[in-house]
Amino acid sequence: MPKLITLEEAAARCGISRRTVDRYVERGQFVALYQLPTGHLRVDEHDLNAWLAACRTDNQPKEATQ
Repeated sequence: MPKLITLEEAAARCGISRRTVDRYVERGQFVALYQLPTGHLRVDEHDLNAWLAACRTDNQPKEATQ
């Protein structure tokens, strides 16, 4: 069973506002969502971590290969 978190929690973990999460969702740029029978939306914690890893940029200079 996936661990589901609220969009507010997802926003806090990403360091962005809930409105930014809403914009990403509207554009189809956020992780898959689960809609509960109550209508509330949730995110799988594992999916969010994978999405964050995919968004990560490596600012370290690459070593020259010899």
